[in-house]
Amino acid sequence: MTAALEYGGNSLKIADFMYVPEDPEPYNCSFNMLVKSGLWAGCAVGCECGFLTIKTFADELSALYDFQRQAVAFDAGYGNHLLFEMNGLGHLEISGEIYGNAGACYMKFRFQGDQTVLQDFIRQLKKMTVQKKLHT
Repeated sequence: MTAALEYGGNSLKIADFMYVPEDPEPYNCSFNMLVKSGLWAGCAVGCECGFLTIKTFADELSALYDFQRQAVAFDAGYGNHLLFEMNGLGHLEISGEIYGNAGACYMKFRFQGDQTVLQDFIRQLKKMTVQKKLHT
C-alpha cells in the first residue's frame, strides 16, 4: 500500500507499507519513504514504526486539516522524520530528513503546499491503518 502527497512537482510517498500484527510494537510496520523536493530526490528504505504510531499520525493530520493543530511530527525510525506545519490560511510546509542505506547519505528537505493535498493523503494513510480481523 502507498500513501502519496504531491504539490507543485514535489512529493512525499510512504510506500510498500506492511503491517505484521504478530510482531511487537514498536516495530510491526515497515515501509519506504520517497521524497522529491525541487531537483533533489531520495528514498529511506526499511523505515519502521509501531501500528499505533502511524495511526496516530493519520489522526493528527486530520486534526491539522481541520485547523485544530498547527503542526504534526512523525518519527519513522532510524533518524527518518517528517514535520507538517500549517498556518491559519491553510498554507502547508512539509519538511524532514530521510536517510539512505545504512545512513551513508541523507536528504534534508522542505517544500510548500496547501491543505488541499492533505485530504487524499490522510485517506490513504487511514486505509493502511484498518486492522484486519484475524481468523482462528
